[in-house]
Amino acid sequence: MSGMIPWGRAATPRHNNCAKRPRPDDFKTLILTRPAGQGDELRYLYQGGKLMGARNKAGQPVAVDEFGIEI
Repeated sequence: MSGMIPWGRAATPRHNNCAKRPRPDDFKTLILTRPAGQGDELRYLYQGGKLMGARNKAGQPVAVDEFGIEI
């Protein structure tokens, strides 16, 4: 699995995957956690393979551009 590559965890500095799937997996959401000190966790919402928006950990909408970067 691409998210389970051990070299990233063993590297210095570590290369941890910042994207994860929710539990239970709804097969359409990715959760991005920024590195410490760089912002909040965002939940990206996709429909038909297209980014439709994002929400923060509290479930509030967050404005993002077409690449998912917070505006």
